[in-house]
Amino acid sequence: SSRVLWTLAVTQFELMNKFGANAWRASNTQLEQTIASMKKSIEQARVGIDDINKERKLSQLQASETLRNLQSLYDDMIFRNFEIDKECATLEMQIKKLKDEAQKKGLMPSEDEMQTSS
Repeated sequence: SSRVLWTLAVTQFELMNKFGANAWRASNTQLEQTIASMKKSIEQARVGIDDINKERKLSQLQASETLRNLQSLYDDMIFRNFEIDKECATLEMQIKKLKDEAQKKGLMPSEDEMQTSS
């Protein structure tokens, strides 16, 4: 009876080793598939990140060009406004000079005369 028990235990151990090894192999295969799937997902994420970074860089380059153009336009307008202000000041001085000459010649009443007559 103890021999039968011994034989049964050895048989069970052999069966456990046999099926346990297969289970271990199956588990390893499953883990390898999981690792491969994760590596594929990581690579897809990296490609997606690279695509996003390329789009962002392109967008920044386009925005930079737009900003340069707008800054140049702004600078040109500031310069034009300065030139217009300068011309206005010159014209105002010429108008004052002409008014003064006209008043001296009696062709135009002085500003004091214009205010008292109103």
